[in-house]
Amino acid sequence: MAGSVGTLAGLRLWAGVVAPEIPPERLRAVARVFTDLADAIDGGDEPKRGLAYRADQAAASVTRNSAGQGVDSFAAVYDGRLRPLPAAFVADLRVIAVVCEAYARLVDDVRRRFAEVENELLQLVWMVMFQPVTTWLYVVAAARIVKLVRTARLLKALFGANAARIFSAGFPAYALTTLVYATVDGIAYAGGSVGIKAMVNLAHDQPVGSAKENAQDFMRMWAANTGYVLAYDAAKFPSRNLSPTRGGELVARLFGSGFGYTPVYNATGEREEGVATTPEEWAGKLEGHGLRSLIFPPGWLPGR
Repeated sequence: MAGSVGTLAGLRLWAGVVAPEIPPERLRAVARVFTDLADAIDGGDEPKRGLAYRADQAAASVTRNSAGQGVDSFAAVYDGRLRPLPAAFVADLRVIAVVCEAYARLVDDVRRRFAEVENELLQLVWMVMFQPVTTWLYVVAAARIVKLVRTARLLKALFGANAARIFSAGFPAYALTTLVYATVDGIAYAGGSVGIKAMVNLAHDQPVGSAKENAQDFMRMWAANTGYVLAYDAAKFPSRNLSPTRGGELVARLFGSGFGYTPVYNATGEREEGVATTPEEWAGKLEGHGLRSLIFPPGWLPGR
């Protein structure tokens, strides 16, 4: 956690140097001012409406309708010194406008990229540090099972053995545990993840998305988390009677994430390259779940 915060602080310093706190909208406003001035001088798409064309016409009228040494001197100065200036000045104005617009895009791009980096970093920290919440939710699920067992016993006492068998057949212990845990765990994880992304985007002046978009992201993560739980349990099933190890825990978590979470998440979105986990995603999972397995070994409980 300390290392992640240190990295984040370093990135902020880096971003502060690369992307000064100049609002891109102000840069674009300056670009519009220079562009409007250039258009006023050369007329833009209608040169005859520009000040330069009108000045040229006025100068031509003077030289055409007047004569004398003064007029000749004016014509020499205007044609030799003044006539070329507007075109050169307009070119400089348009260059400045393009530079302002380009710099605004640079600031936008750096802010967007930095928001992506910070979001990825905080999502990684959230995934690793979510383990205490996961442990607590397992306790909640176990307590729920105890309550359901008591309900079954009460049914048996009230309605006889047949009612108890029906109840047990319809709601096996694993299904009850998985449904309760996956529901609560998915809500907690997806809520935190969506909240982190919105917080980072808001801090970097990036769009946070509509309520509908955030709700869709929440539901995708919730469904994907359920896929993770099922795949994780499937990976641990062969070694259910063996003592848990860090290596076995890491393999189960990677299996749950790579063959449960990501395929479900991709399948519920609009990803064109398929639903399978990519090598880059596997690398990120190894980093996140590796840290999680290292910090929180099998059987970890708060305070131990």
